[in-house]
Amino acid sequence: MKPIVNFIEERFPEDISYGSLGGPEYVNNIIESLNFNEIRIAKCANSRMRYNIMPGIKNQEQLEVLTSFFRICRGKLIGFRYKDWSDYRANEKRFVVCNGIDSEFQLTKSYTIGNYTYIRKITKPVRDTVKIFVDNKIHSAPHVPKVDYSTGIFSFASPPLKGAVISIEFEFDVPVRFDTDYMPITIEGSNIYSCCNLNLVELAQN
Repeated sequence: MKPIVNFIEERFPEDISYGSLGGPEYVNNIIESLNFNEIRIAKCANSRMRYNIMPGIKNQEQLEVLTSFFRICRGKLIGFRYKDWSDYRANEKRFVVCNGIDSEFQLTKSYTIGNYTYIRKITKPVRDTVKIFVDNKIHSAPHVPKVDYSTGIFSFASPPLKGAVISIEFEFDVPVRFDTDYMPITIEGSNIYSCCNLNLVELAQN
């Protein structure tokens, strides 16, 4: 018997994820005084994505595929890739200004409003979608940076020149797992099946 892994580089069915419901979740503590003054404390600096995939189930065939996926992943045990149709592209025009020393970089996506920016670490880029430019020139063979599609790290054979500007374009998935070990299914009629809310939660990307 093959050993059980904790993550498979398999994407959850896109036709189901397309109709799913979800988004980012933060964990904050709010301490409120009697006169409504507040102390707000962030328990975690980064968000965590959560999804309810049941709205995406529209027929018996999709439910059967979902059941197979759930069994292969053994409920909460094994993680997998998930396409969030509301946020799966990144285009960073000024990703980093090179220092002439570093040759390895972690993919990220930035969210900006005015002078405020939130940086999101990306560990699951989609194969054949990553484009890396140095001073607006895309690298061609044999100088193409090596991309690790399981970690989101890309590296050059030698550091780009100091002051060079790296730009990146790519698509990405979210690493998730099921948030339950139990998947109850109800037969409501002839060839009519349903399941309770079935949630996915993002895995930590340390």
